[in-house]
Amino acid sequence: MTRVLVVDDEPQLLRALGINLRARHYEVRVADEGPGIPLGQREKVFEPFYRGREEPERPGSGLGLSIARAVVTAHGGRIWVEETAGGGTALVLDLPIEEEAA
Repeated sequence: MTRVLVVDDEPQLLRALGINLRARHYEVRVADEGPGIPLGQREKVFEPFYRGREEPERPGSGLGLSIARAVVTAHGGRIWVEETAGGGTALVLDLPIEEEAA
């Protein structure tokens, strides 16, 4: 796994990026150590304009993950949310590797 750690302007949130090459697909995992996403909201985060907790100080329109799901699905992949060991959230993308034409 390739891991890159990035600390942004909110030092309590540490993000990790992992990329794994599987047999016929890539797995991309982006994780944080934030408050996490409750199980009942994990599919809702992919709905257009869904923002979870109302936090007016946070920018965004709630379209990012719905666009990400549309792009990943259009390429034959999957995207989902998992809980991390530390209680944060991991966003996982599974993208197939396109075979070259003979």
